[in-house]
Amino acid sequence: MRKYWLSSLGLCLLAGSMTSACSQQDGESSAVAKTEADQPVELFFYSGGGDTMEAFDARFGDAIRRKFPGYDIKYIPVDPNNRIQQLVTAGQRIDLYYGSIGVFNESITAGLQLDLTDLLKKHNVDLNALEPTLLEAAKTVSDGKLYGLPVFNNMMVTLNFESTIV
Repeated sequence: MRKYWLSSLGLCLLAGSMTSACSQQDGESSAVAKTEADQPVELFFYSGGGDTMEAFDARFGDAIRRKFPGYDIKYIPVDPNNRIQQLVTAGQRIDLYYGSIGVFNESITAGLQLDLTDLLKKHNVDLNALEPTLLEAAKTVSDGKLYGLPVFNNMMVTLNFESTIV
């Protein structure tokens, strides 16, 4: 089974924290690589966060399909019968995992992590564009490695309305 690593695609989309479970297989002959390059590439996205197919498409899927028309984007929504460990055991390929940092360990426990540090350096990705506290949090939950990148952060604000009531 060939797995693909995602640089520009994965780095443009990483939601919440999205873990790349992909890597380019070494040692392929150019003939095999050319034959596989002629085939549409399927990318399987999984999230334990409970997004529906419609929510995934609205947030990511439709934009990915427009930007990368040669990729066949598949989304695997979570339900009680397809938690990540069950999917891995059944042999389901998961190319990109995304979810909140609170469920980040789920992908690590399933063995889907890939330290993105070398890929980020290779492709000159400027991590200064990301919120530093979110990057540090991602490193903290993965023993100093960078298994995922933050894309957005939901922040809560507490308002004191009593002071504004007349």
